[in-house]
Amino acid sequence: MAGGYRTSGHPAVSSRIANSLAIVEAGEQTGRPAPASAGDWLKVRVAALRVDSRAWIKLHALELWVITGLWMLISLAIFWLATGHESPRRFQDEFLFWSVAESFAGGDGLTWRGEGIGLYYFLYPVMLAPAFWLGGSVAASYTLVHLLDSLFITGVIFPAFLLARMYMRFAPAVLAAIFAVAAPAMNYAGIIGTESLAYPAATAALAAIVLSIARPRRRNWALALVMIGVALFTRAQFAVFAPVYLAALVLAGLMLAKPDRREYFRVQREPIGLLVATHLLAIIALVVIGRGVVGLYQGIFEGVSPDWSDIVYWAKALLADVYMLGAVIPVIATVAMWFHRENRRDPLVGALLAVSLIATLALVAQITWFSSINPYDWRSRHIFYERYMFYLGPLYFTGLLVAWKRVSLPAALASSAIAVVIMTGFQTDSVLIPFSYDSFSLTLVGWYLDAHQEAIANIGMRLAGVTAILGALYTISRLERSTIARILGGLAVAVSLAILVGGQAQTWYYARLFSGDAFAGVAKPANFVDRNTDQDVGMIVTSTDSPEMYFTAEFWNDRIVRAFETDDVPFQTPVMYSPRCTFDFDETGAILGTGCDKVPSAYYLRNDTVSMHLKDEVKRVHPSDDTPNISLMVGTPPPRILSIVDGRNVISGEMNGTMNVRTFLDRPGKLRVEFAEVRSTMYVRMGPRGKGTVQPGKPGSVTVDLPANEALTPVSIRTPGGVPGVATVTDVKVKQGDGGWISIR
Repeated sequence: MAGGYRTSGHPAVSSRIANSLAIVEAGEQTGRPAPASAGDWLKVRVAALRVDSRAWIKLHALELWVITGLWMLISLAIFWLATGHESPRRFQDEFLFWSVAESFAGGDGLTWRGEGIGLYYFLYPVMLAPAFWLGGSVAASYTLVHLLDSLFITGVIFPAFLLARMYMRFAPAVLAAIFAVAAPAMNYAGIIGTESLAYPAATAALAAIVLSIARPRRRNWALALVMIGVALFTRAQFAVFAPVYLAALVLAGLMLAKPDRREYFRVQREPIGLLVATHLLAIIALVVIGRGVVGLYQGIFEGVSPDWSDIVYWAKALLADVYMLGAVIPVIATVAMWFHRENRRDPLVGALLAVSLIATLALVAQITWFSSINPYDWRSRHIFYERYMFYLGPLYFTGLLVAWKRVSLPAALASSAIAVVIMTGFQTDSVLIPFSYDSFSLTLVGWYLDAHQEAIANIGMRLAGVTAILGALYTISRLERSTIARILGGLAVAVSLAILVGGQAQTWYYARLFSGDAFAGVAKPANFVDRNTDQDVGMIVTSTDSPEMYFTAEFWNDRIVRAFETDDVPFQTPVMYSPRCTFDFDETGAILGTGCDKVPSAYYLRNDTVSMHLKDEVKRVHPSDDTPNISLMVGTPPPRILSIVDGRNVISGEMNGTMNVRTFLDRPGKLRVEFAEVRSTMYVRMGPRGKGTVQPGKPGSVTVDLPANEALTPVSIRTPGGVPGVATVTDVKVKQGDGGWISIR
């Protein structure tokens, strides 16, 4: 029956693999007989790839044109959505890849501010270079980045289609490809991040691994290794694909009947031997070279020591997330195929099962470890950082359609029960907020929690309940009654696609809404600088945006922008600065000197109570119309600090009790503070010797001498009764020697 389990018997492994080739070749007759045995495949020369490729393309030209047309249409739709994001940069990833891509486009290589940073995983910024060659402004380049990202991420339709085409005819293979581009991951087209290129690269690598296991030819092994390399140089995380390939090769062989294993491992001995040798070389390189072998990402070896509760916490939650990322039913269907020995022993289906299982466990283990040791402590902050998991989607989308006639009702029931149990793993000891800037697959859950706050404490059980309903739908569709199976099976597929499309729609809504809110409330540093100067940013002083999250929680960013937080005057705020800058700061943030001859010439400052001026300042944007609490300073290189003033509102000038003025003069000078008229007498003290009085009804000022070095001058104002007073500072001026007065207001 259409809904029941079917198998073709138990032929020897070589014959089964040969029979599977009819599916691999396209599901139709190609006019060329399949190889007689697995051993014969080893004799196929890589040079034969040209002839075979031409024959395959000729046979499937119409199919490829259809897929290409779909890619172009979907790319345009995603590009239109991506341009709705507020821009330019918002996240630390964007901060990095934008600058590296711009440097590469300008002929400076893969550098950050002129210096190499060990970015070995370079394909994404390299492929963004055209945006800077063609874009004449920041806005134009950013729009072109959106276009490139849209073309990259929707390109997953090609490897997803080819993976599915190994198992099924054209129409269902197209459906599997549409599943891949329906995933909420498409939202990454609106962000400068490697995900947009990594999604198709990961899918191509996993599909090539499946092909090389099911059809062991040298050219297929080479294809798998090349695609693993492409994925690796797109995203460091994909270093795990090499051990996935090795483990899946072994698992696929172990699943065969004992008489067939010897032949399988004899055929696959070359890639297994090569992979074992590669892993040994990697271990040797790590021992000899050390952590630097991974370049910018050597921080993966650092962090806090994980405890067992953290590991269990993240493993449970992330394993549950695999189901949510895969729209639940596709994962249930793929897992259900494991319950039939014939599926495990089928060379083609067994390859898909082995790769799906090993890749899932590997990625869950990888992000579990990373989440557990990350010093930012996502767990206590209730952030679910799951974006590493959506790369598994195309495997399960293909599995859903492959499982159409390969799953019995008992197998579907057992798989659904497993899914329900796993989904309760999202019910952890701390509520995970299912939406953050990085959690794009869980927005339907976030939407639900917005409307049902009472469900937050039991979200894992609620998700388990939804999974039980979806599992029941799939289980009933496996009844051995053709009409019911067709109707409910089609409904299960439709529901899965609806979950993905609904999730994607919600993520686009969230991203557009929150990116706009992010700039409407508090302008991001890079965004403000991009709009007001072409110069690089040397130092950022900011009281918001959690720079410890933006620039130090990600292990590699400390090499790019360092950050510290201090309560010391005059900052009393987080400070971020370029490692190229040789500012003499101690660990508390106190300025020890003025040597900063390497720092770029632009400074950005956002604080309601702090202002900074440069010597030889040539440009200042303060206050700006759209962001009145922001200052931007550009000085003649090498820029040097003239003053930092703290303790009064930078917009209104109002000070309450005390203001601090730190100056950096090259020769002796003077400091003058001017006040608006006050209602009653105010006494002013400036440093150890300066003092004066501001009389009611008229403006006043107090002037003191300054030494030719760094000097801190506290300015206090009090009433006659000794109580700290409130006054408006109209101007703060400084001069050196016989020079003119410079306003440092």
